[in-house]
Amino acid sequence: MPAGLSTRDLFVNGARVPMGSGGTLASGTTQSSTGYTVPGTTLASLADPADLQFVFNPGNWVRSRPT
Repeated sequence: MPAGLSTRDLFVNGARVPMGSGGTLASGTTQSSTGYTVPGTTLASLADPADLQFVFNPGNWVRSRPT
């Protein structure tokens, strides 16, 4: 993929590839009225923290992401 490409969909041989997922929150993460706080430097290695997405799926709901 070209550098700087920003997309939410990736197709390989005509088939859409699902987005990756991290699975769990870092130990010690807390929830507040404005979001979540991750302890220490857990996210310091991210190249661009502004691109981080948190998707909360409490059940079998449809998830819609803004483009």
